[in-house]
Amino acid sequence: MFPTRVHHALLIVTDVALHEGPVRLSEIAERQGLHPKSIEMFAQALRQGGLLSSVRGCRGGYILAKPAKDITIGEIARCLDVPYEAFDDPQDQPLEAAMEKVQAAVWKKLDKMTLAKVIKS
Repeated sequence: MFPTRVHHALLIVTDVALHEGPVRLSEIAERQGLHPKSIEMFAQALRQGGLLSSVRGCRGGYILAKPAKDITIGEIARCLDVPYEAFDDPQDQPLEAAMEKVQAAVWKKLDKMTLAKVIKS
């Protein structure tokens, strides 16, 4: 359902949430089987989106910027994926208008689903 980059971002954020203290990107890459360079790109986007914070130093790495219960799957997806945009004039395009409603319903669900709930399931 998700584009690959969003799936990878979910893996990164979940990995960070499941570990105590700062988590190094190299550790995430190894555990999740992802390329370290792509992890860096995703982590930067997640940090800029306010979902991860970086900790400097010899024991540095990444931590969640806020509690897992306050991070939604929709937020994670938006950090890496352009949200669905409506077509110019849905009135003239019934199929596109229907798809817009479906997409809006999906985003509504993703915005209610928290990282904490995903980790528990």
